[in-house]
Amino acid sequence: MSTINAWFNHKILKYETPFTRYSHCAYNPFILICCIQLRASTTSNLPAHPYTWRKHYFADSIITGRILDSVTGNPLSGVSVRVKGTAVGTITDQSGNFRIEAPNQATLQISYLGYKTIEVSLN
Repeated sequence: MSTINAWFNHKILKYETPFTRYSHCAYNPFILICCIQLRASTTSNLPAHPYTWRKHYFADSIITGRILDSVTGNPLSGVSVRVKGTAVGTITDQSGNFRIEAPNQATLQISYLGYKTIEVSLN
């Protein structure tokens, strides 16, 4: 089984990114859109404050990198790069390059069909 070499650098943003979400909608944007449309169409039946709002702050990093085959050195396109434990992910382009936003202490999982999956810690 071949392995994947991953080279990346990351830049920590100098500010925290605030975002707000419905407490019962988790992170699924489709559910959030449905909740907003439902509220807009039936406002007369809803109480004044039906949802609990939470604010979260994450200091994000923008990670860029290139995935190469460790034997041939050729770039690999279509490699899955995702933040471990989340639904955040991306795939590499034709040159093996990727770009992803992740928390500062995240671990990236890099996987490709026929290759060994590796984990790279960002700290």
